[in-house]
Order: sequence, then structure tokens, then C-alpha cells
Amino acid sequence: MKQDSYDLLGLINQLMDLSKIESGAYKIRYCTKDLVQELQMLVSNFAAYSMQKQIKLQFQPGAEVQCATRKFTYDENVVRTIVSNLLSNACKFTPEYGFIQVTLSSQPDVRELTITVSDTGIGISQQDLTRIFDRFYQSDDSSGRYFGGYGIGLSLVKELAILHGGHIKVESEAEVGSRFTITLKEGESGTDYGYDMSMPPAAIQQVLEEKVVLENETALPTILIAEDHLELRRFIRD
Repeated sequence: MKQDSYDLLGLINQLMDLSKIESGAYKIRYCTKDLVQELQMLVSNFAAYSMQKQIKLQFQPGAEVQCATRKFTYDENVVRTIVSNLLSNACKFTPEYGFIQVTLSSQPDVRELTITVSDTGIGISQQDLTRIFDRFYQSDDSSGRYFGGYGIGLSLVKELAILHGGHIKVESEAEVGSRFTITLKEGESGTDYGYDMSMPPAAIQQVLEEKVVLENETALPTILIAEDHLELRRFIRD
């Protein structure tokens, strides 16, 4: 029950973040911090889980990062959400005695940082590769059904990367492993930034002017929601 509560809380937080991004309310808040230390902490959060499966978990900052004296300017909440989602998936889909590695490199001339999360897990089929960042998309294969999920995490990761002025790409081969590469642009410390993804006024007015005809205009419409997670069904119902 306790773990279900944590899972449900995480799901709600991710849905709220997606909602903020859609409405234009999510803002990037840059701060200058030690990103190497931040990633070391994030990786250590998954150490116990990886040890249970005898998975070797490693963080490897690039030589140019280790030698650099400057700190990075980024949104720590964005980085935490992206890396935590990718590490969670890597631990989930990597079998016993596998290997997971997180790397950090930078291009100071263009003020960009690159984070990779790679694993020796079950991999992703070519069919699924084109859709894994689609919201609510779930693979139809047996592994996807076995490990569960809601098809939200990777969609959120992609949208946060874009919001941070960057992008994400994935390379994967079934039964070999996957490699996610996230490139983020650095900002100016103490500044807020966000894309306006909300609907333009003209589009909103058009929606408001559309008349929805119901069989019984005094009755509220009925929504059918199919959900196989017990705790989530209770939450939606209440």
C-alpha cells in the first residue's frame, strides 16, 4: 500500500507537470550549481534497487567536466525529473547482472551539456522506437505489460528537454540495450524562462462558440475511463 501511494503520487506529479507545460505555466528556473554532484546523488538514489538485481550502476563524468572549474547553469528540477525517469526505466528493464551507466559531457563554447543513460536491458523494438515519446503510449509486447507503467514518463522527459532548449534521442536494439542522450542548453542564473504553449485567444474563442448538442441538454455527459490499477481507480472515482 505504501509503495502504491508513492507510485500514485509520482503519477499525479507528472500529470501536473504535463498540464503546466500545455498551459504555458511551467517555467524553467535556472540556477548555477555543481551538476556533477547532483548527478552523483541521483545515481546513488538507485543504488539499493540496482544491488537487489546485481546490476552494476556507474556514473562517469567526461574528462572535460572533471577538469572544469566552472559550474553549470540549469534547472535542477528538470534535470532531476529527466534523469530519475530514465534511471527508473533502466533499472526496471535491465535484467540481473546487467550494466547501467550515466555520463555527463559539456560543450562550453556553445553552453550545452549532454547527459546519457545507457543500459544492457531488454531494448526497444524498431516498431516502438518511433512512438515511445508519445503520451500514454505503451508497448504491446509481454515485457511492457509485465512491468506496467502509464506511458507518461518518457513523454514528460521529452517535453522538459525541449522546454530547456534541448532535445532527446534514443538508440536501442532489442535484447541488447538502450541509450538515451539528452542535450540541454545552459541559461543565465536567476532567470525564468518558458515557452507559451497555451492556445491562442482566437482558438479559445472558437471553442467557446461551438455548440455541443446532447440528447438531453439538461444532463451532464458521461465519461468512461478504463483503468486496471486499483488505487488509481479509487482516486479517479473519489
